[in-house]
Amino acid sequence: MLKSNIALIVITLIAAIIDWRVAIGIILGYLFSLVHSWVLKLRFGSLNPTRVKLGAYLGIIFGLIVLAIPMLIAMLLPQFVHFFGVFIGLIYPKYAMYVQAIRNKG
Repeated sequence: MLKSNIALIVITLIAAIIDWRVAIGIILGYLFSLVHSWVLKLRFGSLNPTRVKLGAYLGIIFGLIVLAIPMLIAMLLPQFVHFFGVFIGLIYPKYAMYVQAIRNKG
């Protein structure tokens, strides 16, 4: 996981050289992706079969809201945050986990 974090730092630095708004978007997206991962850990940390279905739906909606907030910030403040950078920041941690899982499996 350390290599993926170093790669993200390098990508962010390159984006900062190209356009600082993209770098801010990557950082914002990455932070909200970490919050989303934390929410998922809270939801699925202890699987309880007697959970109320309404609570499960509210958890899904809350997770989607957490992912939508940085996109809304990018749409409302394009002079400060680049939309594509937010997208990269949201997707990169998941991509790194998938690559790590494939490497460990094979």
